[in-house]
Amino acid sequence: MPKTCSHNIIVFRKESKMKHPIRLCILISIILILMSCSEDKNNPASPTVVATEVWGFIMNDDSTNHGETTFIKKSNGIITQNALWYFGYQNAIVECPFENGTVTIADSIMSIVAQGTANNPVAPPGFQNSSFGINVGGIIRNGRSHGTWSISFSTLGWPTLLQGTFTAIRKSGSGITN
Repeated sequence: MPKTCSHNIIVFRKESKMKHPIRLCILISIILILMSCSEDKNNPASPTVVATEVWGFIMNDDSTNHGETTFIKKSNGIITQNALWYFGYQNAIVECPFENGTVTIADSIMSIVAQGTANNPVAPPGFQNSSFGINVGGIIRNGRSHGTWSISFSTLGWPTLLQGTFTAIRKSGSGITN
C-alpha cells in the first residue's frame, strides 16, 4: 500500500521477498508444461503393438526339434519376434530363446534373423551356454509355413552349424500373415 510523504510523493513499499520465488516457480511450471506438450520430431513416441500371431514350429520332422514363435507387429509397420526353440543334440535338449528378431514378410515369403544365448544343461560347467545366430526362411500363407533354418553357435565344443527344414502352423492371432 503506498504511503504519502509530506511532499505528496508516493512511495511504494518493497514487495515481500517470498513473491518472487513463487512467481518463478509458477513460470517454470508453465514452461515445463508447454515443453511437454510440444511434439519432438527427433524422439517419436514408442510404437504400439497392433497385432500378434503365435506359431508352432517343428524342425526336420522331429518333434524333439520344435519351438514356438510370436510375431509382433507394431504401429510403425515393423515386425519382430520372440521365440523359444528346442533342439535335440547329443542326448540333450538345447534351449534356444531369441527375442526382438527381425522379421520380413513380403507377400508369402518370410524371413527371420535373430540372436540369442542357448543353454545345454548337460554340457560340462563353463560350456553350458553359447551365443548363437539363427536364420529362418520360407513360404508362409493360410496359417501354414515351411522352409529352411540354420543356427550357428559360438562356444567351443558346440556345433558350429545346425540346419534343416521346418513346418509351422499358426496357433493363434491374426493381422500379420495371410
